[in-house]
Amino acid sequence: MNMNLTQSEMNELIYALGIAQMHGKMVRKDIAEQVSNKLYRALAVENVRLEKQLEQDNIVHDMNFKRRYIETGNY
Repeated sequence: MNMNLTQSEMNELIYALGIAQMHGKMVRKDIAEQVSNKLYRALAVENVRLEKQLEQDNIVHDMNFKRRYIETGNY
C-alpha cells in the first residue's frame, strides 16, 4: 500500500506516535517502532525532495530575473 502524506502530516504522525509510545498502555512497542522508523525514513526522503525543488525554484527565479533585466533593464 502506498500513501501520500505531506511533510506536516508526517511530522504530526511522528509526534502522535511518540506521545502514544510514552504514555500509551495499549501500544505494541515492536509495531510502533517499525512505524516510527518508516515515518522517519519517509520524512527524510520528503525533505530531500523539497530541498531539490527549492534549488530548482531558485535557479528558475534567477534565470527569469536575469532575462527580464536584459530585456527591460529594469528589475
